[in-house]
Amino acid sequence: MGAFSGSISYKQFYVEGELPNGWKEKYLERITHFAFEELTADDERDEAFGWVPVERPLERDFPMARVIFNEYLTLGLRRDAYSISPDRLKAETAAGTRAFLADHKSEKLNKTQKEEIARDTKLRLRERALPTMKVIDMSWNLDDKHVRFWNQSPKICELFQGLFEETFQLKLKPANPYINALKAELNEDELEFLTEVEPSHFVNGTVGDFSYLGGQ
Repeated sequence: MGAFSGSISYKQFYVEGELPNGWKEKYLERITHFAFEELTADDERDEAFGWVPVERPLERDFPMARVIFNEYLTLGLRRDAYSISPDRLKAETAAGTRAFLADHKSEKLNKTQKEEIARDTKLRLRERALPTMKVIDMSWNLDDKHVRFWNQSPKICELFQGLFEETFQLKLKPANPYINALKAELNEDELEFLTEVEPSHFVNGTVGDFSYLGGQ
């Protein structure tokens, strides 16, 4: 969550490109196309992700009033994943192997039998548990092309960036101090000055001064 409640920590992006003609209808159609689809126990995927309405992660309907608020387009990114303990999976597979060998009075499995036991064991464990669910809010200011995504994980942010670009067919650029300065529309002298700034390191819990090329 985050757009309407919860954490105030978010990742910032900027959108490159312009909205197409008839963008509302086109975007609602594409959002629906990339909506979240539930994982099932026999699914070949270990995880699934897609769009959901903000604060309604179990729904797949995207009426205009639930997606667009004045100059903002808001969505939730839902990611479900099966999380099976490797130790549990190993132990259950070993138990299944012993049972199979005993039933078939055999001493060794062939490749196909190993794959079948591994697959059946994984399916059985999945059927006993629901996948974990995580929903992260996204808010896109359509006027200033500024996107806020309420997560800081590099892996999740990369997943979000790919889904955003595929859905809206616009490039998404992660914000950083230099990009933020460019967006602030600095004049040429200020931009030149900015290129000479070198970052300082945190030392003993204090922040050092900025230093400049050719100076102290």
